[in-house]
Order: sequence, then structure tokens, then C-alpha cells
Amino acid sequence: MDADAAFVPLSTALWASSIMFSFLIGLFGLVVLSDPVGSNPVAVRSTVIPYGGLNRERGFAEAASEDDEED
Repeated sequence: MDADAAFVPLSTALWASSIMFSFLIGLFGLVVLSDPVGSNPVAVRSTVIPYGGLNRERGFAEAASEDDEED
């Protein structure tokens, strides 16, 4: 597997690689099960910013009046 470590037998290298991959797969599974997106405490943008996406406050009066007519 590696020319610099010719003294390491192939079976030992494969055993170490399988342990490493098992650890990484287990860590990935732990992250997936912990649901990082679901535990995000940040509010959804639509619940924080009022109707029209603050167009009136940013100076886009035409866009704000068009959005108000749709509601």
C-alpha cells in the first residue's frame, strides 16, 4: 500500500484502514442521528421579517405597494 512503510504487512494495513473507515462511518451516523439542522435555534426568515420582505423600509415603495395589494 505504501512504498515508505514496506515493513507493515498488508493484513495490518487493511485492518487499520477498516478500523479507520468504521470510525468515520460511525461518526457520520452519529452526526446524522443528532439532526444538526433540526436543532438549529435560528428562526426561519419568513417568521422574523414581516410581509413584503421589508421593501418599504428599504425604500422600494413600488414593490411594497404591489405586495400589499396581493395580500
